[in-house]
Amino acid sequence: MVNNMTMAHMEGKPLGGSIDGTNMYDFIISGAGNIIINEKYLNKINVFPVPDGDTGTNLALTMRTIISKAERNISIGKTMASVAKAAIENAYGNSGMIFAQFLYGFAESVKQKDILTVQEFAASSAQAVQYAYSAVSSPKEGTILTVMREWTEELKNSTVYDTLENWFSRSFEKAQIIVEQTKSMMKVLRDNNVVDSGAKGFLLFVEGILAQVRHGSNASSILEMQILDESTVEINHENVSLDYPFCSQFVIKLHRPDESDEALMKSLSTMGDSLVITGGKPFKQVHIHTDAPDKVMALLLKNAEVASHKVDDMALQQAMVQNPKNRVGILTDSIADLPASAIKEAMGLVIPMNVIHDGTAYLDKVTMTPEIFYNNIDTMALHPTSAQPTIASVERALAIMLSHYDEVLGIFVSEKMSGLYQHALKVAERLSTAGKKIRIIDSKQNSAAEGLLVLEAIRLANTGMSLDEIGDKIAVLRDQTHIYVSVDTLKFMIKGGRVSKAQGLILSKLHLQPVVSIDDQGKGSIWAKTLSRKQAFKKILKKFQEDAQKYGIHSYGLVYADDAAALEGFRDKIAKIAGKAPAFVEPISSAVALNAGRGAAAIAYMKG
Repeated sequence: MVNNMTMAHMEGKPLGGSIDGTNMYDFIISGAGNIIINEKYLNKINVFPVPDGDTGTNLALTMRTIISKAERNISIGKTMASVAKAAIENAYGNSGMIFAQFLYGFAESVKQKDILTVQEFAASSAQAVQYAYSAVSSPKEGTILTVMREWTEELKNSTVYDTLENWFSRSFEKAQIIVEQTKSMMKVLRDNNVVDSGAKGFLLFVEGILAQVRHGSNASSILEMQILDESTVEINHENVSLDYPFCSQFVIKLHRPDESDEALMKSLSTMGDSLVITGGKPFKQVHIHTDAPDKVMALLLKNAEVASHKVDDMALQQAMVQNPKNRVGILTDSIADLPASAIKEAMGLVIPMNVIHDGTAYLDKVTMTPEIFYNNIDTMALHPTSAQPTIASVERALAIMLSHYDEVLGIFVSEKMSGLYQHALKVAERLSTAGKKIRIIDSKQNSAAEGLLVLEAIRLANTGMSLDEIGDKIAVLRDQTHIYVSVDTLKFMIKGGRVSKAQGLILSKLHLQPVVSIDDQGKGSIWAKTLSRKQAFKKILKKFQEDAQKYGIHSYGLVYADDAAALEGFRDKIAKIAGKAPAFVEPISSAVALNAGRGAAAIAYMKG
């Protein structure tokens, strides 16, 4: 018979009793909560495998998803199935994926059961550890894996205790000892006198379970008093050279579901390190540190569908940890065309847009580069489209920024062109807390015009301005910023819906080439109709000269689609009028190129 005793009554519960799905749900939620409240501490001690300060954020995001998506059921099998599904599909980072695989292994062990005896709980935990180890291509001792294994061993060996509280207490004490020992298991941990961050995260999870056993519904209030103080930790930050700077994760569905994880690991092993493969059938998650995420993506697509993926620049995150450049962190999206070095030097982040090519969503400027885009554009079965990042992607980017900055400014593509701005507003409202301030700005621009606003925000941040000072200035400058795009062909704009078929047919029959701009509301519009590229540039030059004489030119940037030569001659004339070189000359984002098409070229400038 299923034991329905609440955790408030489990303190003296004998080991001969049972653990049901509601008990297990409460264990998971309490353990997850203890990780979440100690996110900052786990970030601070994160020095392995890369000192990029995001283990706490990755684990906390994984746990938040479990809390929001897991379903309580009296059956432990059904409860754990929902927990495992939420974890596997939404795990972040190396430790997050190993943790998710542990939960998945536990769920596989109990999927036909409604209750567990304590002996069965220990046995299921042992199977979960085996799953976790099997997911890692090169398991290393002194990590989360070590603590999982030793905690489980203690569960099996501690059945002499007479109550659940004493049983969990003993296993927690053993895990504490093992976590402390991780300091001596790896040189980087010894050098910094810290324990492994992932291992500490698992210990916090176990501590949360113990608190639930002891205090039941009062566990959360007890945990709130146990937040670890990261200010007491001193890390000896060194500039670590990363051979594989991109932390990449892919959710895949194999073409051959029976293919073993070992075969997949072998095919990926030469492309990086920290390789972890989690999940079962049909979906798996692949985690790898690599220097070529686009090549990993290409390899995976030969054997699987890629349902989703994310890529983090660990070198950038490491720089943020070691020495944030300014008091205000800058966040933008990949539609903002500007040199990648500029945002990287400012220690800001870029949220990639999704570029959907023949049913697969790529990350703009990461796994979908301009070279890949134009090499494939003529053979695509379907016209490529773009899609805004998920709320989870926005939340993770803001969470990373907030772990390094107390003030964050987000400048995003025009609200009239994407829902990203509204996503960011919602996430910012949720993440803004005491001592953490976020401001989100609708650039009312795209491409190079948005890039100029981001560059100006970086420049202002470098002067030491506050978040509100920079935000107020950018809000004024966006109305003084303009973009004019000469489109060589209307084919892509018609396919992408930017120009109606009727309007496109008329323009094509008249052999007219439009110049596209953005109005005051942030909507795209046809600014001029010309007979040739030469005439288009002539009209743009005239407008630029008029504004230069009347207002002056603060800065300008030039962008092109697949052919930089499209700007020849025009670039020199613009520079002569402005009396200065462009802030940048860059290829346009693939998310913009899918509408602008081949041969497009543009200028954006800021008056004043």
